[in-house]
Amino acid sequence: MKEIFVIEDTHAQTCTTPRELFALATRINIDHRQEPVIALFLDNRSQVIKSEVIFMGGIVKSLLDQRLLFQRAYAQNAVKIEVAHNHPNGCLSPSDANLIVFDRLK
Repeated sequence: MKEIFVIEDTHAQTCTTPRELFALATRINIDHRQEPVIALFLDNRSQVIKSEVIFMGGIVKSLLDQRLLFQRAYAQNAVKIEVAHNHPNGCLSPSDANLIVFDRLK
C-alpha cells in the first residue's frame, strides 16, 4: 500500500486527548492552503504506531475514504485511530460536512 506522507517524529508518542492530538497535528509540516487529512494509528497504550497524511484535499474540501482509512489501520495493527484535518481559512470549528463524516467513523 503506497504511503502518501509519513510523519516520522510522532512515533511512540502518546495521544489520549484532543489537546495532545492537536499538539501532534500542528507539528506536522503541511501546506495550509489545502485540506490534508491526517491519521494517527495508535496501539493499546495510545502510543502512536504511525502517522500519515492519508488524503490531500483542495482549498474547500477534502475526501475521506473510510475503507482506505481502516485498511491502513489494520495494516499497522492499530487499536485506535485519531483523525484530524485543517481548514485553510483558519476556522477551528468543524463544518457540517466534518460532523457528518466523523459521525460515520464512530
